[in-house]
Amino acid sequence: VSLWGLAVGDACPGSSEQVWGWIIYPFVMLYSFYILARICDGHLTMALEFIVERIKLSEDVAGATFLAMASSAPELFTSIISTCILQSASGVGNVVGSAVFNLLVIIGLVPIFSGKSSLDIWWYPTARDAVFYSISILEVFLVMLDGKVYWWE
Repeated sequence: VSLWGLAVGDACPGSSEQVWGWIIYPFVMLYSFYILARICDGHLTMALEFIVERIKLSEDVAGATFLAMASSAPELFTSIISTCILQSASGVGNVVGSAVFNLLVIIGLVPIFSGKSSLDIWWYPTARDAVFYSISILEVFLVMLDGKVYWWE
């Protein structure tokens, strides 16, 4: 079942997606990326600048908190939709995979492409984040071990 099938209902047979889905989906995806870029470039940055000026935060703190939360919003809503509406296990995999990417790939590639003299990264924050991320993955594994997640977990 796809989101198109949920939106249209029984009027959208599954075989029709195989025929026109390869044509429509790329255009919808590109249009979504375009709209997301326009919204983030105009409204998100102005709103974040307003919030940062209002509560008098430094640019470093603002980038580490508000910008990180704003950039993770699409991932959060994708996970909520895939877990709660579509009821698939891809929501958990989306969060875990994205965190691995953020921890390993981004932190690993930034020093490579920034040049040796312009960026000096201390090992401690990366090691600290990796340890706490490992603990959180262990907690996710233990919570999901029985196949059910309760509210108190």
